[in-house]
Amino acid sequence: MNIHSLSTACAKILPHVQSAVLLFVRVTMGWGFFLSGKGKLMNLERTTGFFESLHIPAPRWHAVRHFVGQRPVSDRRVGDPGYAR
Repeated sequence: MNIHSLSTACAKILPHVQSAVLLFVRVTMGWGFFLSGKGKLMNLERTTGFFESLHIPAPRWHAVRHFVGQRPVSDRRVGDPGYAR
């Protein structure tokens, strides 16, 4: 097997390997975010207590608001009431 045929074989396989690696990374990161959010929702009193320790006003409301109805930062546009630079 010469170097040219090896290069050609790698060029055919790499796009498929890249897709599989990216899928694995995305699923792994998504699972981590899910577990983190689930832990905060299942222990809402603990999250509220943490917000209280930071002296955040209305900590219970902010703890619930954090999980319900807040759009991701990437979805906000200039002029929206929730937009912050």
